[in-house]
Amino acid sequence: MSGSMLDFAGKTRLLWKQSKTSKNEIRKIYKFTFGKTIEQLHKQKIIDRSTYEKMKKIRDTRNEAAHNVPYQVALSLEKKQNKTLEDHIISAINIIEVLFSHTY
Repeated sequence: MSGSMLDFAGKTRLLWKQSKTSKNEIRKIYKFTFGKTIEQLHKQKIIDRSTYEKMKKIRDTRNEAAHNVPYQVALSLEKKQNKTLEDHIISAINIIEVLFSHTY
């Protein structure tokens, strides 16, 4: 969920940077993959290299959880908390806060 929220926040932030936003531009940006969104945020200097790397890790973990059934089963069977996933959730929340703290 946090990966999806981060993807949506990134796309919204890309739209904020546009001086004019047509319906076609909105559709184009919202069709970006999560990876493309991350690349564009970095390319447009909305995020720095460190944030870019954190977002890529979150995306990779999200893809692993979303598309790998054995991984999903293993996660559901774990009785202890998953520190990596918790760290990614906290990172995603922090990045979303940063994305929306800037104004144009």
